[in-house]
This record gives sequence, structure tokens and C-alpha cells, in this order.
Amino acid sequence: MPALAESCIESANVAPVTRGGEPVKLPSPEGGSNIIGFWRVCEIHRQIAGRAYPNASSLAQRLETSRRTIERDIERLKDLFRAPIEYDRGRRGYYYTESFSLPVIRLKEGEALALFLGQKLFMQCRGTPFEEFVREA
Repeated sequence: MPALAESCIESANVAPVTRGGEPVKLPSPEGGSNIIGFWRVCEIHRQIAGRAYPNASSLAQRLETSRRTIERDIERLKDLFRAPIEYDRGRRGYYYTESFSLPVIRLKEGEALALFLGQKLFMQCRGTPFEEFVREA
């Protein structure tokens, strides 16, 4: 998950995503951490924007999750961010029909470091008795 800081976070101020003037909170897929779900959405966006024509199976393998989770994340991109995503049957993958970028989330240096260290701790505790404690934190 190191690409989280590189692909979706810049140092500075927080710029929340809004819909109709109200802040949008990303739903937490699989009961997991919002940051993990947001990281997956960022990675999916990065793959599609890179014109790699990824499909749900290849993304699931790359991001170590289920195909169904990827499908939900793609729907989240479409619904929350109005991403113009389509599936190309010939290339067997997703692509953007027009130019699109995710809103930038700006964090102070300390906030970005805290997120990065938190995700590293979460990954190290995955599958251990401490996983639930770290996830809740």
C-alpha cells in the first residue's frame, strides 16, 4: 500500500469530497478501514487512468482482495466521484471515456506520516490477534 501516499495524498490542507455541499464519507467495504477502501479506489483509478485496461479479476489479484470488492469499488468510483468508467469487451478491461481525476486530498506532513505508519502497522498485524485492535484504531 505504499502508493497511497504517492497517488492520493499531498502535503498541505485537507480538501474533503462533497456532494450537494455535504461531505461524502467513503463507505467502509467489508467492515474494514475507510483508508484501506480509499486506497483501493485510488489504486483502481491509477490503473484505469494509466490506460492499462484492468479488469476486476486482475485488480483483485493485484490488490489482494475479492473480485466482488473490486466491482463495488468501481461502482463507488462511478457513484461518489462520477467517474466516466466503461468496460471494453475487446480489451477485456475498464477505461475512462473522458479525462478524469480524483479530488486531491491534502494533508499536513505529520498527518500523511501517521496514515502511512498506520497502514504499515495494519498490514503487519493482518491475520494476527491484534488485527481487530489496529483496525478499530
